[in-house]
Amino acid sequence: MNQRGIKVSESKYGVVGLGHIGRRLVAGLRNGGHRPVVHDVSPEAIAAVGAADAAKSAADLATQTDVVFIAVLSAEQVRAVVMGPDGLLAGAHPGSAVVVMSTIDLQSVREIAAECHARGVVFADCGVTTLPGSTDDQVRSVVAMVGVGDAARDDVVAALELVAQSVVVCGGVGSGMATKIARNIVTYGSWIVCAAAGRLLAAAGVTDEGLRQAIADADPDGRTMFLLEDEIGFAPENRSRRERISDLIEKDLGAAVELARTVGVSAAFTEFVIRERAELLKLVERGEAQIREDMSRYDWGRRWMDIVYGPGFHDASVNRDGSPYNLETVEHLFGDIWSRPGLSLRERRMLVMGASAQLGRADLIETQVYGGLLNGEFSEAELEEMMIQLTPYVGWGRSSAVNKGIKAAVGRWKAGIGTSVTAD
Repeated sequence: MNQRGIKVSESKYGVVGLGHIGRRLVAGLRNGGHRPVVHDVSPEAIAAVGAADAAKSAADLATQTDVVFIAVLSAEQVRAVVMGPDGLLAGAHPGSAVVVMSTIDLQSVREIAAECHARGVVFADCGVTTLPGSTDDQVRSVVAMVGVGDAARDDVVAALELVAQSVVVCGGVGSGMATKIARNIVTYGSWIVCAAAGRLLAAAGVTDEGLRQAIADADPDGRTMFLLEDEIGFAPENRSRRERISDLIEKDLGAAVELARTVGVSAAFTEFVIRERAELLKLVERGEAQIREDMSRYDWGRRWMDIVYGPGFHDASVNRDGSPYNLETVEHLFGDIWSRPGLSLRERRMLVMGASAQLGRADLIETQVYGGLLNGEFSEAELEEMMIQLTPYVGWGRSSAVNKGIKAAVGRWKAGIGTSVTAD
C-alpha cells in the first residue's frame, strides 16, 4: 500500500504466523496470483507452506510488503510482532497496512492501532471464522469481520477479498474484533447446547440423527438464533407475547428437566435457561440500570426493593414513617448493597438464603424464594437441591423451617398470590 491506496494486483503482501489461519491466507494470496512474504518463529511452519520468500523478522517482512496479515495466537504475540524491536513498525513505510487477524482483547486492539496511526500505518482489526469442513490450505476458506477507518476501508476490503470468502465490514477500529468475540460466544455456546441435548437423547436411548434433520429442515438459514430480536422484539406492545413465550420455555424445558432427572443426566444448562428467561425476554428489570439524576436516594432503594422481591413489595411492606431503621433498610440495604454490580441478583439472594437458613426463619426464606421465583432465578428442581445442600450445614431442625419457607413460596408463586411483607 502507498499513500495513493492499494492496487490489489500490484501490492506486495505478507503473512506473519503460519498456523491454522495463516496457511489459509497464504493459499488465498497465491491463488490470487501473489507471492506472499512470510514469517514464523517455527522453521517447520515455514517449510509446511513451501515458502521460498521467508523474512528473517517481522521488520524485514515489513520492508518488503505493503499489506501484512497477522495470524499469531495471543495479544502478547501481536504486540511483539507489531511493536517489538524487530516488529513491523520498525520496517513499515507510511501508507502500508497492518491487518490483525488474531483474536485479542479490545484494549490491545486500541493500543496497537494508536501506535500504527502514529507511524502513518493503516490499522485494521479482522476477526475470522473458518468455514465448516474446510482444511488449513483451502483457498478463501474464512469469513472476515473487519473493523477499519473510513479512509482505508475500500483498500483493506479489497485486500481481504483475496483471502476470504466473505468480508463483513463491522465499522471502525475495534468493531471487527468485538464482532468476532461475540461470534465466539455463539459458536462455543451452541456446542454446549448441542452437547447437552445429545447427552439427554443418548441417555433416553435415542440417536441425534432425528434432531439434526429436524433442525436442518426447520431452520436451514440459521434464523432461529436471532428470532427473538428480529421477529418478536421487545416493544411494550409485545410484552404479552413474550410472557407467553416465557410460559412455553418453563413448560417445554420443564419437561426436559424431568426427562434428565429420569434418565440420570445433568439438567444444569436447561435449568439455567429456565431461570434466565425473564431477563432474556426483558420481563424484569436488572441492575445494569443506573440511578437517574431526578431520582432520590430513597426512590432508588425503593425501586431496588421491588426488583429484588417483586413489583409492589415496598408499598406493601414498608411503612414510610421516616424512621431511621426504614430509611437505612431502603436506602442503604437495597439502594447501596443489593444494587451493586459485583454479584448477580441470584448470587446475592443465595447468600442471604444461606444466612436465613442458619437462623431457621421460614418467613425470611419464603420472601427470598418468592422473589427469586418471580425473577426466574430458580427452578423447583434447584430449590430441592438447595435443601439437600443446606441441611447438613444448618441441621435438620432448621432445614425443616427452610423447607417450609420454600414450599410456601412455591405455592404462592404457582397460585399467583401477591407479595409477602417480610424484608431482609
